[in-house]
Amino acid sequence: MFENDCVVGSVYMRDCRICYCYTIDGIVHQICHANAECASNKNELEMGYCIPMRKYKRDCNTCKCLADGKTLKCTSLACPARSSNPVSVDIVPVQMLNGDHCPKGYSYKLDCNTCFCLSNGNAICTTTNCSDDNEES
Repeated sequence: MFENDCVVGSVYMRDCRICYCYTIDGIVHQICHANAECASNKNELEMGYCIPMRKYKRDCNTCKCLADGKTLKCTSLACPARSSNPVSVDIVPVQMLNGDHCPKGYSYKLDCNTCFCLSNGNAICTTTNCSDDNEES
């Protein structure tokens, strides 16, 4: 998700914060608060101890604190590199009715998907397969 973009009604995690986008009087707002479990896990690990048998996340790996309260046993998955834009989207050119760019905060339907206009004039859309799966052969 882009720094200044916020899709109304969306809830997402950013670092150790849970963020929510909403609108009041037509103005889009974003509010974030610390995820208590994530924050407490981080504090415990930074202090050099962990709670025995408790599970922690380290990037994409899961760790379990051993009985000594100091040792973490972690999975060793190769985590994808973190990027500033972790959301992967397809860019589909869409001609707006009035010929302008997509105005920030505007949303529209494209087949069975919903598209949201970002501050840079581009849109991101859900990527549901719109084919009719209920058709019988």
